[in-house]
Amino acid sequence: MDDDGQPRIRRRELDPEADRALYKQLADDIRTQIAEGELAPEQRLPAEKFLGQIYGVSRDTVRQALNLLRTEGVIVKKARGSEVAPAQDPRVLGSGTGGIVGARMPSEAERRRYGLPVGVPVLVVLTARGEIVLPANRYAIRVPGDIDWENFGREDLERDAARSSETSPDGPTHSD
Repeated sequence: MDDDGQPRIRRRELDPEADRALYKQLADDIRTQIAEGELAPEQRLPAEKFLGQIYGVSRDTVRQALNLLRTEGVIVKKARGSEVAPAQDPRVLGSGTGGIVGARMPSEAERRRYGLPVGVPVLVVLTARGEIVLPANRYAIRVPGDIDWENFGREDLERDAARSSETSPDGPTHSD
């Protein structure tokens, strides 16, 4: 919290001469701070008036930015202002897509469509029907053989080592 009781927020200079509207620049900055963990899930945002003072913009510009972030699901409206949306586990896609999975940096249009901060890639699934593009910060790909690390224990390690030595004609292999 700042001295005046408002949640801390890092201020980036907005460029009134830029092609991108001020409210979009403000939304980008807040979205980036959320993606980078500077603003935590369920953390209250500073009041509209205070955000306007921090960024040197009108309260209307702040409202437009916050409305954009609400529409994207990045923040939620509460009785007394707005807060960062609760964290969500990524949606897991099975490998049943039958496609080839890769990742790349999104185009500017994809970045806007998914509300992605700069630097967050998209997953690309190539299927017989075409290309599926998904924001990498909201999806995970599960493939056959994925290890459930939370439930992986010593017994699993010993069993897998035993299987490995059974299938190798020379017994277990070791690398030094």
